[in-house]
Amino acid sequence: MLVMILRTYRPRVKPRPRVLLTNQFSCRILNQYLEQAAFVIGPLAVEAVSKTKRVSGHGGPGVVGVGRLAAEQAVGGHVLLNDIDMCHMNNARYLRECDFARISLCARNGVMKATRALGAAMVAGAITVRYRRPLCVGEKFELRTRIVTWDEKAFYIEQRFVSSKDGMVAAVLFCKMNVIRGSPDKILQHLCKRKVEAPEFPEELQHWISFITASSQALKSESGLEKKSQ
Repeated sequence: MLVMILRTYRPRVKPRPRVLLTNQFSCRILNQYLEQAAFVIGPLAVEAVSKTKRVSGHGGPGVVGVGRLAAEQAVGGHVLLNDIDMCHMNNARYLRECDFARISLCARNGVMKATRALGAAMVAGAITVRYRRPLCVGEKFELRTRIVTWDEKAFYIEQRFVSSKDGMVAAVLFCKMNVIRGSPDKILQHLCKRKVEAPEFPEELQHWISFITASSQALKSESGLEKKSQ
């Protein structure tokens, strides 16, 4: 009888969860986002600490020069295993890296602070990226970001992925950052304490803006919005 009881009684032992791979993946993702958070928050912290410092060559504290606005930001990086699909960087990763770089640029040059002070906001209105050569796993690159020019509604930003191997531009991106509840002129006037003239539009940027305008008009015509506005 005792033997039968021992055979029938089997303590319920919960199977050990197989979470090792998940934990490793989660740690990798968490570490990656912490690095990106430091990349974005770092400039804000520096700005908060040094906000009373005088900017060289200008009349008072907090006044930003045009040279600083037009300055190019360069950030180094390399292609990791979680960036690739077919042994080269996935096309969506380029956009993600550019997103973080734009935030960092606007935090460093003061545009983000001025935008918040005016109660305005900036959103991406259009993005075009051209892939010229793959960035392979382990390859080092430099992401260069700069404000090219602006109009009454938006800033136009160019971003380039430059291979550290031979200096070739592996990918180039144009981004139109629309200003909501404000304008680039108001932001820059608040930042520089004077009116700032926009640089000339490069030829390739003019063609891109023409494409955006034509696409917008075609979609409005297709949906009947153009007739309603008239």
